[in-house]
Amino acid sequence: MRRFLLILITIFIFKHSFAQNIRFAWITDTHIGSPSANIDLSNVIDDINGKNPDFTIATGDITERGFNSELKEAKEILLKLNRPLFLILGNHDTKWSESGCTKFKELFGDDKFYFKYKDYVFIGLNTGIPLRGGGGHFAPQDLIWLDKKLSVLPIESKIIFACHHQPDNEVDNWYEITNRLSKFNLAFIIVGHGHNNRRYNFAGIPGAMGRSTLSRNKSWGYNVIEISDDKINLTEINSDTSFTWLDYNIQATNETSVTPIPKFEGSQDISINMIYDSKTTLAQAATYKENKIFFADLEGNIFSTNLKGDFIWKQKENTSFYSKPIFVKGQLVLGGTDGNLYFYNFKTGDFKRKINVEASIISTPIFDKDSNQLIVFSNNGNVNYISLRNFSVTSKNLSGKNFESIPLKFGKNIFVGSWDNYFYSIPTKTSDEKIYSWKWTENKNFYYSPAASQPVTDGEMIYVSTPDKYVSAIDINTGQTIWRTNEYNSWESIGISKDKTKLFVKGVSDTVYCISISNKSQKLLWKVDLDLGIDTNPTKILERNNKIYISTKKGFVYSLSSANGEIIWKAFLGTARVNNLELVDSNSIAATNMDGKVFLITER
Repeated sequence: MRRFLLILITIFIFKHSFAQNIRFAWITDTHIGSPSANIDLSNVIDDINGKNPDFTIATGDITERGFNSELKEAKEILLKLNRPLFLILGNHDTKWSESGCTKFKELFGDDKFYFKYKDYVFIGLNTGIPLRGGGGHFAPQDLIWLDKKLSVLPIESKIIFACHHQPDNEVDNWYEITNRLSKFNLAFIIVGHGHNNRRYNFAGIPGAMGRSTLSRNKSWGYNVIEISDDKINLTEINSDTSFTWLDYNIQATNETSVTPIPKFEGSQDISINMIYDSKTTLAQAATYKENKIFFADLEGNIFSTNLKGDFIWKQKENTSFYSKPIFVKGQLVLGGTDGNLYFYNFKTGDFKRKINVEASIISTPIFDKDSNQLIVFSNNGNVNYISLRNFSVTSKNLSGKNFESIPLKFGKNIFVGSWDNYFYSIPTKTSDEKIYSWKWTENKNFYYSPAASQPVTDGEMIYVSTPDKYVSAIDINTGQTIWRTNEYNSWESIGISKDKTKLFVKGVSDTVYCISISNKSQKLLWKVDLDLGIDTNPTKILERNNKIYISTKKGFVYSLSSANGEIIWKAFLGTARVNNLELVDSNSIAATNMDGKVFLITER
């Protein structure tokens, strides 16, 4: 008996002498740029350094609005950590990014991470959607990267996976992660976003949400995660106290479930052909010309295909493309986040030239034939007039904030919104006089700026839908508000009929509205409830042949009767936001989604 006890004690001592103990700090939702966030984070960093953990993981929303200045301030504070830092983006870092989400990588090296520490593998992946709000998404290029990492791991690997949004209905394609992690015996998921400590289960995979570092007039705080033997302990540390709130026993489980991947489908009266898969994020519509489709992605690729998807040409630049390709005198022109305007022969893809405007370009350029100029809005707040005679650039500072949408050209003016709260009427010809003809706002809250909405006009009014859920009619000549209503629950998605008598509005939840706009007034003609859920995906609604076409956050494209709202057909293109649509011919539509897929939908 004494010998047996001695053996047990020896085994215990041996086991604990070589135990793979891990202790790391976990911070999230630091929101640098919001009031007192920098003070809270500085206090947290000081406390972490005093406890000297193995490393720190930060799970997104590092900044409040993703501004370059906020990212720089965050880095200055985070650099004070004594031990390594691994961090990812959140939706606040991506939604309003003036750099097109490139500054984060420039400052921190990457927006994802993978490393092995002792007998655990730590992986962090971004769920923030570039220039889109409302929920998260795993980008196709990031999933390809993840597959390469996971392919070399044995199923016995122990994985701690980090992302910002909860990989459930909060993320469009959440199953892409839970399906992959379910192949391994041991996995644990940590997320931010909700600002509170909370225990989770993601399709059978255990996980936790962490509190924000923000004090919010209470106490700053963060979590420490300790992994020892067969347990994970989560302890909140704050300015007043500390307490363990989750004690999880690590064990292999067969409870994880594999979620079937949704398939493309559509009504019987249409055909859906996926003509190309770039496998990288597409953030803007394709462009159609002479039976060719042109599109560009966030990895700097520019593609030209025919309507069957066969390659015609491809170019690659060291930038990201958010702007829609436009045609200017036989050339294809795009703006890049590197501040360059790129010109290619649209038939051959031959590079012609690039012109720099000294700040990121996310908004789509406008060609004015009368003045023979390109008008480009850059994210230092400038409007840039580029002569196509000698390619000289004349820049005028307009707003001091970034531009995002496709501007509207009508007559001798261009209409565009900015993240400075204002909507502008700008002459197509530059002068030394006032830069804008007028500027308009009805809400000076930054988050309600008219920057993402694509305006429409009937020639007398400019109509704009803003994130404060209002539709506004603005006098095209004076910039005065003629009418304004929030009864349609709108969110940046709007269209106008061919005869200019009706507006079409996509509400933020489920409903599409048709509004009469005759006699400088508005009146509801019809509304229809669709299975949209919460839809904050800003897209333009198009009309053709008495049908309207609507793209949505949940991956659907709808065609409705413009007369009464009856659903004519719908197509499901996958669990990714569908960008602006492009009318191809009398009965076809080109659709791109943020998963990098390009579709041709043909009405029979």
